[in-house]
Amino acid sequence: KTKLLTAMVLSGLATVATAQSSVTLYGIIDLSLSRENNSSGTATRMESGVLNGSRFGLKGSEDLGGGLSARFQIEGGINADDGSSAQGGRLFGRTAWVGLEGGFGQVRIGRQYTLIYLSLLTIDPFGGALKGDMASRNWFNNGGARIDNTVVYYSPTVSGFSGSALYGFGEVPGNSSASRTVGLSLGYTSGPVAISAAYNRRDNTAGTDNERAAFVGGAYDFGVVKVHAAYDDVRGSNSLALVPVRIRDQMLGLSAPVGPGRLMASYIRKNDRLNADTDAHQWAIGYQYDLSKRTALYASYANAKNQKNSRINTRYNVNFTDNGGIPGTSDKVYDIGIRHSF
Repeated sequence: KTKLLTAMVLSGLATVATAQSSVTLYGIIDLSLSRENNSSGTATRMESGVLNGSRFGLKGSEDLGGGLSARFQIEGGINADDGSSAQGGRLFGRTAWVGLEGGFGQVRIGRQYTLIYLSLLTIDPFGGALKGDMASRNWFNNGGARIDNTVVYYSPTVSGFSGSALYGFGEVPGNSSASRTVGLSLGYTSGPVAISAAYNRRDNTAGTDNERAAFVGGAYDFGVVKVHAAYDDVRGSNSLALVPVRIRDQMLGLSAPVGPGRLMASYIRKNDRLNADTDAHQWAIGYQYDLSKRTALYASYANAKNQKNSRINTRYNVNFTDNGGIPGTSDKVYDIGIRHSF
């Protein structure tokens, strides 16, 4: 009886310990066949991460008591078409952070997403996916997706409102403002309404100027269809190339549940306020067909058109100049692929 009682107590303690601390291994493999036509000709290729970036990661939490918990996440990108590491070969290039969560909200430190990028994702009808992605390098280019050496605070949600603040250390000796990033965001979600606003400032490498981006967007879900709209204004001096910029982007989009999946469409326009004949626009359509909760098929089509001095294309996160594009031409791309998560 004593041995049985002891075993029962130890088993109970082990169950409690497991409940208090957990670690999850997860990942996504996403591959598509893409066919692109532009001034360089026509090419068929296999691409990784068109619907969702291929990745593997670990995330976990520990209950510290009193409503406080410790959390962490490390996530590495994969180029599934050739097996190499994404994000420039970093082991955990997508995200790597640790923090605390409680009634006050969350505080995280490490490599994280910029707040303006997260705001874009809440409004984008494509959700940052496929070739209609409004958060790629070519459209709504205002701060990038991730930043190193960052402290981020996420507030709790109160009556549908939530806010966040970000500070990224430039880590330049003797100059605390050089390469520094500051971000703020505010969101509201209630029923069919979603509204998001964000601000991002990147100081240049000398700390003498900065690039400032302001974003606002909203979506309304009518049930049978959801309407999306977004606008941003980017101005200042680019923090990497020290080139003056003044750009405005606008997006109108729709998304709707169709069968076991979702249909998405958008129109995006870029207006360059400093340079002549450098505007561009794109329309795109896509569909995600869910075979299960973890596996989906997808297809998309996008068509980007440029004024005579513009070189924007539809390739995900790749500038048109990278493939020898000629200014003023158009770029078309088709995708069909499969994504599996585990």
